[in-house]
Amino acid sequence: MQQPSQQPRRHHEGHRSRASTAQRGPPRRAGAQLRTRTRPWHRWQPRNAHGLCHAHSREKPVSSQLPLADIEPTIENQPFWDALRDDRIDLPYCERCGSFVWYPRAICPLCHQGGLAWRTLPGTGHVYSYTVVTKGTGRWKDAGPYVVAYVQLDSGIDNVDGPRILTNIVGDNPANVSIGSFVCSVVDRSDDVNRFILRFALA
Repeated sequence: MQQPSQQPRRHHEGHRSRASTAQRGPPRRAGAQLRTRTRPWHRWQPRNAHGLCHAHSREKPVSSQLPLADIEPTIENQPFWDALRDDRIDLPYCERCGSFVWYPRAICPLCHQGGLAWRTLPGTGHVYSYTVVTKGTGRWKDAGPYVVAYVQLDSGIDNVDGPRILTNIVGDNPANVSIGSFVCSVVDRSDDVNRFILRFALA
């Protein structure tokens, strides 16, 4: 008499079989310590609308006092700093390849043309890309959260793209910053007349 084929046992949902609970990987040596992988504490925190926990929330106000750079002008970039002191953005412009040069220097990095002319940009642009830093290091340790962004500047010349520069977005909530946001230039100053830097704010 033929025995009926035995059907495999079906486990209800959520049941763990012996196979699923078996040790994976090579066997441990006797007395070896079992290492467990745990998540950082902040990954268990409730998330906000942006998917960030309270510790890393972009809804915190952006720091209004970011560190300033120590300016060391050179012969090549002195016109840039002189214009920035007067709230203007002046950059060298290459007539041969039709492009602005950033950072300011004496020779075009594209065609190696010298004798560049300086032109004033309108000081407007848009956010090309950005990130929100919540915990900085060094002088920026207590500055967070702050926005680091690539800003595509308007050239003020038809059919000519302005330079794309790495900068900060200041004076607004980081949650309001998005790719494509229109921005305008601001000169962030300190009490020292020789310490200032080009940054941007939402327009």
